[in-house]
Amino acid sequence: MINIKVNSYSYKVPRLIEIDSKNYEYQEHLGKGGNSSVECYLDSGSGDEYAFKIIPLEDYNKFHRREAKRAVTELKLLKALNHEHIIKFYGYKRINIIRQYRGENHTVEALLISMEKADCSLKDYICNNKVDYSEYSGQLVGLAKALNQINSYAIHRDLKPENILVVDTKWVISDFGLGFMLDGSSPDITNEGKAIGPRYWLSPESFSRYINIDEHRKDISFNSDIYQMCSIFWFIVNRKHPSGILSSSDFIGPNKLFEPIIKGLQHDASRRYVSTAEFAQTLEECIYEV
Repeated sequence: MINIKVNSYSYKVPRLIEIDSKNYEYQEHLGKGGNSSVECYLDSGSGDEYAFKIIPLEDYNKFHRREAKRAVTELKLLKALNHEHIIKFYGYKRINIIRQYRGENHTVEALLISMEKADCSLKDYICNNKVDYSEYSGQLVGLAKALNQINSYAIHRDLKPENILVVDTKWVISDFGLGFMLDGSSPDITNEGKAIGPRYWLSPESFSRYINIDEHRKDISFNSDIYQMCSIFWFIVNRKHPSGILSSSDFIGPNKLFEPIIKGLQHDASRRYVSTAEFAQTLEECIYEV
């Protein structure tokens, strides 16, 4: 058994896991999310490595029941999506794990989601490498198109450089744990006074959830995803966070990219794009000059 920690709880997870008659062996810890732990497992037959996201499905209290519903929502979204710039989903399995609490062991169910294993996060890649226009331009178009597909099903709400992963030569969107399904099947995690999304990369309307004023209690829409993605694009191009009042003099990339990105960073969501499709098309036309 291996030890993982999720939401301050300690669990024991099998070192060897069988899925569809294939045997997988634990290799290393990859990371963690708000309701999960991500581990690397090796297919003992092929030698390929996979990222197993392990999400406890507890019914201990209201918080745990909500987190379990989030896991089901994430799985539903992963099964619907198919794009080269979205993390590849290979399958899932319900497994038994052991929760350790006050010296006692309790068997609980967990959802295991199998995905492709990334090389690193985009944050680490940008910080440790010099990335020029010839490398990032096509990736920006691919990510914008991937976001358009996501927004046809859900609002991601947790876009940040850490949740965009580098897999070989592709940059892919991952981590749909905060996704809000447009069909209304997502659990309610938008309490008053709570910001939903990534610290430092929140849209203005997401930040406004901290403010207890009626006109700021608004739903987070696709435009929030566009803002967060454009914040990431600014970071990629300029190697700095888009804080403060921005102007073209702050932009070190090609001039033609400034307007498409700054439009997505408008404080008022109504001044951004009318749809994610328009955002992706505008960026593509700008980069490929069609």
